[in-house]
Amino acid sequence: MSRQRPSHMSSYQMRLNRANLEAHLAAATAPDARRRVQVLLYLAAGVPLTEIVGMTGYRPRSIRQIAQRYIEIGADSLVDHRFFAQGAAPILSVEAQAELRQVIQGAPPDGGAWTGVKVAQWMAAKTGRPVHRQRGCEYLRRLTTSTEREGDERPVEP
Repeated sequence: MSRQRPSHMSSYQMRLNRANLEAHLAAATAPDARRRVQVLLYLAAGVPLTEIVGMTGYRPRSIRQIAQRYIEIGADSLVDHRFFAQGAAPILSVEAQAELRQVIQGAPPDGGAWTGVKVAQWMAAKTGRPVHRQRGCEYLRRLTTSTEREGDERPVEP
């Protein structure tokens, strides 16, 4: 009785060049890229998928996606592109942040102390969009911390 290879081995072993992968591994500096290359090297060596899952912690689907992207795109698929993403635009412009910094120096319109909810309400009124209280907390923390640092008059030691 001849033992059949798992289907992932035959297709990936033929399409993945171990020498190229070893060169990518030597050149990779980011841990994520190194892990992806290591997965590809295991596939190229014919290591069963279940063993690769156990060694790397990747799910079978993720392993197949890593291999498929590498086959389709090449070495660029090994780079973690999340690092280069800009993210969402800030809710408040630089000018509006400066205005909010000035506003929170005084008392809020309803009295008491500034809270994340009150800052979010101010931001919503300023932008015309709903703002979650968590964003208000973040802006309050960021702007009061930076204000305290700017006003900190510690003597500079020689």
